[in-house]
Amino acid sequence: MRISKRTNKTSREGQKWSEAEIVRLQKLYPKHHNSRLAEMFNRTVNAVKKKARKLALEKDYAAGYRPPRPAESKPWTKRDINQLKRLYHDHSTVEIGEIIDRTPQAVQSRVTLLGMSKLNRWTKQNDSLLKHLYPRLGCDEIARILNRSTSSISSRANLLGLVEKVNKWTDKDVNYLRKHYSEMTASFFAEKFGRSESAIRTKARKLGLARQQLQSSWTKREDAKLKKLMATHTQEAISEELGKTYSSVRDRVTNLGLADKTVFWTPDEVAILKKLYHTHSNSEIAKRLGSTDEAVRTKAKRLKLGRRNPWTTDEIKLLKKIYPHHSTRETARLLGMSFGRISVKAQELGLYKGIRYLKSIGKI
Repeated sequence: MRISKRTNKTSREGQKWSEAEIVRLQKLYPKHHNSRLAEMFNRTVNAVKKKARKLALEKDYAAGYRPPRPAESKPWTKRDINQLKRLYHDHSTVEIGEIIDRTPQAVQSRVTLLGMSKLNRWTKQNDSLLKHLYPRLGCDEIARILNRSTSSISSRANLLGLVEKVNKWTDKDVNYLRKHYSEMTASFFAEKFGRSESAIRTKARKLGLARQQLQSSWTKREDAKLKKLMATHTQEAISEELGKTYSSVRDRVTNLGLADKTVFWTPDEVAILKKLYHTHSNSEIAKRLGSTDEAVRTKAKRLKLGRRNPWTTDEIKLLKKIYPHHSTRETARLLGMSFGRISVKAQELGLYKGIRYLKSIGKI
């Protein structure tokens, strides 16, 4: 592949094309590569393409024009391909690239050529569990249990001819929702009524329970707990801890003047965090610094620290062993990883909660 180089002449980028240049371009464009034309006219490749489009110029393949050949890349050996096939279903393209020393784009291109797919196929066991859960739970709840998208659950249910049970709202449930909606989160009501969070929000909208009207009263005890949690938790985490909406917590923080009260990190603590973050879990770092997991997570986010360590074979085996029998949050704690990383990897591997675990939490 020819690499475009700037000539010693003054660049003509941004200057108008002269009539002589246009005539010359019309003559040369059909038979020459754009990179070569850019050198000839001392312009950028994009400038040449743009002018050619305006002049409706085309390459003359009949006269022998051929596109430039791509740069020679590292050839794929049988060993590379076998390793790719072995890793593909348990690792992301980024992780595979790091393992076999290739770019994610090169990995994805080879995957496409080999016709490989990561589709999370429905097994007989998946279908059996779906048939059991569908009449009892909403699609979004089933999606979380089976680690699939809501649309995937809905499409499969339609294909199997399943009918979702219509769980009518009783007057007692409606009155309870009216009375306590401003005090609790949608997830609380979803668990209490055995409905999805989206069903709770939809019913609240129909009842005219607009979010801006849902300002719950704060007790002195809640204010004290809020002040205590502000030192180590994010507002999202506090909203879950107190069972209140995020907007309610945010407004209360502002009203109490707590917005600027954040955890103070010394330079030594920041240095230790940066050093350990890529090799230790948040809980390990928190113990080392005498802090909390949430404080470590929040500070790492502000410092834009990231963990891109690929999953090891042992970690994947451990995930497959633990995930079906524990909650995702508990699995994350046991493996010393984030909730999101566990959830994403479980979905990639097609893992789902076991029947015994679902029975233990009352889902079956």
